[in-house]
Amino acid sequence: MKKEINQLIYNLCLPYFSRLGFKIKKRSQGGIFYTFKHGSFICSGAFVFSGYMQKIDFLGRNALEIRLNEVEDIYCSVFRKNGLDVSNQVTITKVDDEWKKAFLNDESANSFYIENDDFSAIETHTRRILNRIESHVLPLVQQYLSLPYWADLYEKKKETLYEENQADLYYNYVHDRYSVKHLIILKLCGSPSFKEAYEIRLRQISKLVEQNTEKESESFKRLLTIKNIILDLKELLDATPPKYDLHDLTPPFRFEKKEVEEEAKPQIKPKVVLKGRSLEVDVNVFDITPVQKQTVDVFLENIEGHYDTVLEEIISNAEFENQDGGDFSTDCGGTLACIAEESGLIKTKPVGFEREAAEHLYPQHISIDVEHDSVVISIANNYCDLVLNAHLMLAGHVEIVAWE
Repeated sequence: MKKEINQLIYNLCLPYFSRLGFKIKKRSQGGIFYTFKHGSFICSGAFVFSGYMQKIDFLGRNALEIRLNEVEDIYCSVFRKNGLDVSNQVTITKVDDEWKKAFLNDESANSFYIENDDFSAIETHTRRILNRIESHVLPLVQQYLSLPYWADLYEKKKETLYEENQADLYYNYVHDRYSVKHLIILKLCGSPSFKEAYEIRLRQISKLVEQNTEKESESFKRLLTIKNIILDLKELLDATPPKYDLHDLTPPFRFEKKEVEEEAKPQIKPKVVLKGRSLEVDVNVFDITPVQKQTVDVFLENIEGHYDTVLEEIISNAEFENQDGGDFSTDCGGTLACIAEESGLIKTKPVGFEREAAEHLYPQHISIDVEHDSVVISIANNYCDLVLNAHLMLAGHVEIVAWE
């Protein structure tokens, strides 16, 4: 069931995020991760299905990550100069109360519990989360992607903090080893506070170096490294001109849905006629490729033959069980025995009734999971409530026929 729930959420999220420019992918053990790249930044987040709790969470408030390349390029170059590995750095990992409220003002805004595998409820709540992302979350993401936003935040809050806390003003927002990214942000935005902020940070670390009397210790060596990073950073930033207007807090871009032409949408509910019955086929995919569509079309063109193969598999299994002592408690034999008994066939033909009983079977539903090369044909009858599900590969190979 967990697989089906993840597939449903994936199918709902894929067109939504795709139209916004995000790329999303499934995680093997549940969960859907999405990533957006635009210009000099990357942001990402996740949906996760907790099967043991029957709960779905939108973990954007915890898992959101933003990489601002303009900040990271300077940051990483100084660290590497001092022999430190800082590859794949993320700039923003935690955010303020305003961000949290985007999720927590509404109990179902970020998560919901599943009752009795109610797929319609899963779809309803997932769409509700997606709508909230668009109305409450994306505007904040746009804001966080603006460097002047962070510089302005520093200007507003620095006077409320003691000098020793100013370097950590971004602690709840920025992934920053040794608290120096605020200097980069201030300089790129032409903030008049840059010089003061630099002097405060240098004074802090210099004091710690002087107070440490264990000159051979690892802690002393680390403090010297931090001081060298700050000095090297100042030299690099002095040669870096401001790029942004400190007072222009306009988001660098806005998320806008791309319209998808109707004719470009894939046909995901084709109809087939099988054994005189018209069936609508559920194809479990959104962005179907031409190759995938051709594979599905070929399978459906040969659906009569595939269905006959399934029937032969059911009859063969039942005949084997009958020869083995007539214990029809198993799936195929039990279904045909039930039909034979309820229809009266078993009275005239207590053995060898399997093929005639199978004539009362009919196809009820067909679903195709293109990504997992899987087809399920549900087979019912008019004599008992037993339904057999035949699992096939798209090439037509029957893997198993069983009750579910």
